[in-house]
Amino acid sequence: MEKKSISIHFKLHKIQTLQFATIGEAPDLSPTLPSQQTIEVLFETYENTNLISCIMDYTILDKERPFIKIKVSCEFEMNGDDLESLSDKDKNHITLPRNFAKHLAEITLGTARGILHEKTADTPFNKYLVGVLELNTMFKEDVVV
Repeated sequence: MEKKSISIHFKLHKIQTLQFATIGEAPDLSPTLPSQQTIEVLFETYENTNLISCIMDYTILDKERPFIKIKVSCEFEMNGDDLESLSDKDKNHITLPRNFAKHLAEITLGTARGILHEKTADTPFNKYLVGVLELNTMFKEDVVV
């Protein structure tokens, strides 16, 4: 059975840098050996609001040593009717369609990339960027919040 495509209306409401740290010295990594990275993406909702947050926790490592850590939250204000259509009041959750969740994560990832660039400007850490991530592999199905 083919899923029906729905339109979801939202706007970026608030950006927060929840955590930022450069740890120790910036390593001198070879350009041919990319640094390792870890990423965690989660979503939160807030009771009695039309807000959904996408939180991205990103760490860049030299071997096993973290040397850059950034955690960013993008809060999105949803259209009330659209949010209602994603809600299951009996189960007390919201189901974000896969592509919509991925889109919110892409916005948050780009925001984290810009914050990292600005916070490391004129430092040796500025050459390390939030890498290109294949979010299709992270979002294989709808996200239940």
